Amino acid sequence: MISPEKCLELYLSLRSHFQTEKYDAIKNNGRAKGATRSILEARNDCRLIEHFARKFGDVREAASFFVANMAYGNQYPFSNEEKSFKNYTKWQRNRQSLSKMFSDDIYTIEKTELSISELVSTQSGMPPLFLLMKNGKINIETVAIINQYQPFIETWKKELPLWKSDFLRIGKLGSFIKTDETRFKKLYLTIEGNQGNNHETL
Repeated sequence: MISPEKCLELYLSLRSHFQTEKYDAIKNNGRAKGATRSILEARNDCRLIEHFARKFGDVREAASFFVANMAYGNQYPFSNEEKSFKNYTKWQRNRQSLSKMFSDDIYTIEKTELSISELVSTQSGMPPLFLLMKNGKINIETVAIINQYQPFIETWKKELPLWKSDFLRIGKLGSFIKTDETRFKKLYLTIEGNQGNNHETL
């Protein structure tokens, strides 16, 4: 298990990572202010945090748990243990089969017969790529990966400020996704060709 103080620190650090423009949890090595024992004991959720701290074998596991929940929009994972660990399980599953997940999502995207420029366009309102994610058709990891090849998040934030927190979450998630660029970019490039019937599996 990890200490409750460390559990709180990781939570605060990763929450800041996903919710603020400038803070980077990786560069700051997961450090955050406000995670002392005295501050923890003064919190109303102190016992909850102590309970969750006992669930994690090490810091890496705890950090992954918080990344998963922040990525999937659960900003306070202590409130619902079942939901929070379902998010963690999903995150682990997607990471372990990232190639297949991305391939399946690209196939779904190709079926729209839209080019990448059309998918990320805000001219008609919500970008189709974002709507696919919001409607559960593709994963947020896929959108974050595509943003690495065709950066659009900054444009989305400027043109659709009401959804800035969601766009920030997508952009920030990219730091936690490592891919084989050659293999993944090859699939990404099929979108531009609208090759809807050419489902390539990595």
